[in-house]
Amino acid sequence: MNREVTFSSDVQLAGTLSIPENVQDKAPAILIIAGSGPTDRDGNMKKFQANMYKQLSEFFVSLGFITLRFDKRGTGKSEGKFITAGMWDLVEDNIAALNFLKKQAEVDETKVFVVGHSEGCLQGNMIASKVPIRGLVMLAGAGQSLMEATDYQREIAYSQIKELTGFKGFLIRKLNVIEKDRKKAKKLFDKMLHTDKDTIRYQFIKMNAKWFREHAEYDQETSFRKIPCPVLAITGTKDAQADYRALERLTSDVGAPIETHIIKDMNHILKIQEEPIDFQKLKKTYVKGFTKPLPTELTNILSKWLHEQI
Repeated sequence: MNREVTFSSDVQLAGTLSIPENVQDKAPAILIIAGSGPTDRDGNMKKFQANMYKQLSEFFVSLGFITLRFDKRGTGKSEGKFITAGMWDLVEDNIAALNFLKKQAEVDETKVFVVGHSEGCLQGNMIASKVPIRGLVMLAGAGQSLMEATDYQREIAYSQIKELTGFKGFLIRKLNVIEKDRKKAKKLFDKMLHTDKDTIRYQFIKMNAKWFREHAEYDQETSFRKIPCPVLAITGTKDAQADYRALERLTSDVGAPIETHIIKDMNHILKIQEEPIDFQKLKKTYVKGFTKPLPTELTNILSKWLHEQI
């Protein structure tokens, strides 16, 4: 059963509360936290209909969990402006969602979990140190800061550009395309870091400097040490946006009990990807995966861990 709901942070937010049909009294619950970008409650953006959060919700409901997923501020039916939302604005929105979820009559507030995807992993870190939760799940992004993830993505792209052959490869090397792009990225980052404005314009594109700046200033390792609840972290080997090798640092950085898993061939939208990582074809590859089910290995791990916690 899906219920349209609204709740308030400093703006009104809209989402979907999904409740299993067989709930008799009170049930455990999960807040799903979206990754970066103007993402709606289902995990969709314009021309990008992944529906991954809807899929996750349906899976969790099948396990007997109530779920809440919501449109980010400025997207879907939620109020506010996304382009001026800082990292801490999004944290407060998610805390408001978590508190709203805990107050629902059908929810056992002692058994509420947070499941974060991509940037939602970082959001989950921050929330877990501020609000009591039963457990934290980090999907496709655990262990990396925004800056580290950006560097990872850029270096993959550069390595693939270097491998280009023929006239195109010659031209890229002759024109020093990679070095010019590095300098351009540094110039953009410096501009966002050294302004006190919420947004900047760079090459005619409006960008959220406040969000970037707050991420850059955030001490992730200190946050890891403050997590008081059990943690499950999962990333795939075909993830072009988050490095699965970053999971190694969590076992030493996180003070709470932690379990990590690397899923072979799983990509950033939580689908099995047969093709190698190719940034030039990334969107096309993602679109091919939109209709695929969540990987069986992923759902088995999630099911086992969640039921162990309750």
